[in-house]
Amino acid sequence: MHVLILGLPYFSKLLQGQLSEFKPDWDFRCLKPDLGRLRNVRTGWAIANSDVLYMISSTLGPHAGIKLALRLRKRVVMHWVGTDVLEARAAMEAGRVDRRFVDGVVHCCEVPWIQEELKAIGIEATLVPLAAISIDGAAIPDRASISVLGYVGEGRETFYGLPRLLRLAAAFPNVPFRLAGIQAMAESIPSNVTLLGWVDDMPSEYRRATHYLRLPDHDGLAFSVIEALRWGCEVGYTYPFPCTTQVRSDESAKDLLQEGISRMAVGAWKPNLAGHDYVERSFNDKVVLAGILKVLQG
Repeated sequence: MHVLILGLPYFSKLLQGQLSEFKPDWDFRCLKPDLGRLRNVRTGWAIANSDVLYMISSTLGPHAGIKLALRLRKRVVMHWVGTDVLEARAAMEAGRVDRRFVDGVVHCCEVPWIQEELKAIGIEATLVPLAAISIDGAAIPDRASISVLGYVGEGRETFYGLPRLLRLAAAFPNVPFRLAGIQAMAESIPSNVTLLGWVDDMPSEYRRATHYLRLPDHDGLAFSVIEALRWGCEVGYTYPFPCTTQVRSDESAKDLLQEGISRMAVGAWKPNLAGHDYVERSFNDKVVLAGILKVLQG
């Protein structure tokens, strides 16, 4: 079986490596993000020589690669991940939808709220986890003080909840806030906020943080939420998700942090082992990758 993985470059490459190791008798390929002027030719050649086109992040058109795959009668699997659903909804409302992208492909998503959003625009998607976590037995460290880790996509600061994170940092001046993804701001920020930019070693950041906050306006199941749980962080999240606290407002986020501060002050704060165990059960790499293979094979 030859599978071409297209879509979000980071996660496509990550999944290619995971699937190749898990199923070595299949051929998993993904293309470099920048192929220059020969990009369309190389993409077309790769699709023609694949059995399955697997899209990490989806679209309802236009997309020359998906059109070619359907024309060549290839199996096309779309894995919806979050913002792509908003774009699909806008395309539906504007009447800019290629119906072949709705009816002629296999649709997957990770969580029930995305499944419901897709159903509302006429797409029936199967729940298939995407985040495959290898639990390598590394110890979950205790933390000596409360600290917060967050993520803010550069160029989409408001969408990712940066104003709320800065308000929280100002409300807790003795708590360090470390924000990955963003590396600079034009305006001043609280002195307890560190902007990390792109981080190569995120496990080290999760291990030092007691809390991870993921507060975008809209999201699928963020890989970072699963990773934070894996390392025993308490997680504040926009959506209801097992072993996390749903953050609906500034006040609910403050309550989460204040509770942690109070427990740490009396020596009662402990890592989120329930979250770690949940990830080990539900996002074990062998279980997740087997589920993806089942969908790809059909």
